[in-house]
Amino acid sequence: MHFNKKIIKQFVTEAKEYLGTIGSDLAHLRESPGKLDTAAVDKVFRAHHTIKEGAGFLGLKNITALALLMENMLTMIRAREIKPGAAIISALSAGADRLNDLLDHIEHSNEMDISTVYSRLADLISGEVSARVKKELDTDIFLYDARGKNTGFNINEYTRKNLAAKGKLLYILKYDLMALTGDKQQTPLRLVRHLQKKGSIIEGKLLSVLEDLHAGLPRQPLIYEVLYATTLRLEQLKNFTAPAGNAAAGVGNRAIKEIQPVDDDASLSRDPGQGTKLPNSSFIVFRDYILPGICERSAAWKPQPGNHSTPKSRVWSIGAPAGVEAYLIAALVHEYIAADGSAGISAADFSILSTDESPAALARTILGEYEHNEIEANAPPWPGQKSQYFSSTGASLSIRDHIRSMVTFRQIDLTASFSLPAGFDVIFCFNSFAAFDRGTVKKIFKRLFSLLAPGGVFLPRPSEGSPGIGTGFTPLKYGETTIYKRAASGLTNFRKELLKGGKQ
Repeated sequence: MHFNKKIIKQFVTEAKEYLGTIGSDLAHLRESPGKLDTAAVDKVFRAHHTIKEGAGFLGLKNITALALLMENMLTMIRAREIKPGAAIISALSAGADRLNDLLDHIEHSNEMDISTVYSRLADLISGEVSARVKKELDTDIFLYDARGKNTGFNINEYTRKNLAAKGKLLYILKYDLMALTGDKQQTPLRLVRHLQKKGSIIEGKLLSVLEDLHAGLPRQPLIYEVLYATTLRLEQLKNFTAPAGNAAAGVGNRAIKEIQPVDDDASLSRDPGQGTKLPNSSFIVFRDYILPGICERSAAWKPQPGNHSTPKSRVWSIGAPAGVEAYLIAALVHEYIAADGSAGISAADFSILSTDESPAALARTILGEYEHNEIEANAPPWPGQKSQYFSSTGASLSIRDHIRSMVTFRQIDLTASFSLPAGFDVIFCFNSFAAFDRGTVKKIFKRLFSLLAPGGVFLPRPSEGSPGIGTGFTPLKYGETTIYKRAASGLTNFRKELLKGGKQ
């Protein structure tokens, strides 16, 4: 099956119809700022919500991101957290105009610039909402399913409170898009409208990557995961989405592959790093929240017909105070791949670089030999049994070859000139910058930012934070650990990565 021109044209036509119906509603809101017309706000909200989800099904990233931000602003207006003054309505109108531009150039929409209108909307949200709402937007809830598995989705406290007040439950729905697009009566927007009858889509994500909108789907199933909020209980939801033998059963029902309820108790109490006294909780965040996404993207890039190369996922470990940091990263990757299956991903799909400015520290890491008490005292707990990663030679432990082979080494002084290819997915930094002046620290962080891939993550030395990290990163807090993400499109205003809240 293919995302052919007909399917994309259907989406564009329906999306432009939605945008065409809200111009008068925005004008009405502009003309009556003192009285909130909830019906008009609801109509504009539903238009952007539907466009966002339809675009998500087709991998239209810029349309999805812009429609999501506008949806969040409308959520705040509905909740009376933001007053729809002239500046707000003008920004929403500009956003709608930009969405129309993206739809007019749909095949190139993922490469078009949305930064101006995105920044305008994000800055207005940041300036209008209360301190309480800002704090709730910045408080993450990490979602686990009933099996105790990390779903890869998170919501913020603002969204959680809104859903709880309306008695809504969370589920993960998995759809096979090949089955969806194989039915001439089904389109992404029709499926979105069908789901909206009984609930709301909080977020959706493709588990594969389309390089070209007309290049077609891979031969294996292309899964679209939906975080869905509804008042339906599990059996009711299964009936609502159950496959049936006739078209009247509802759009998209034949494409549903799995339903998993979110475990509210586990999700609300789960705190990565909670209870640990070790300074290296960044390893836990990497294992539980970063590594699954990296493996997912790597699986999506596995060679397809006509695509014979798979880019490696790249991790850089800077500094080696304990001498085992890069090996622990390798062990976490090895453990995750072995436990999860990871759709054919192997250690060969990862490139882990370990560097230090000290030749002695680097030589010790390369040697990979440690006393038993060194491992216990200077490093976080290793996954599984240490015997999987170390061989014992009397009083010493030596890194096993399958872990050693995952790591390469290089001497690099961050304050001096050096050359590395850009595109790291993750950069760990275990160096201390306490001895450097602020100007030097800023230069280092600017250099590290340039070496991260869009969407890449920087994990600093947890004990000292990153006072000079600059504006190019978005801070994300996981329990007591703060990491920093480079925005996928260079947009970093008001923690845009966390503005996923307040759906209906």
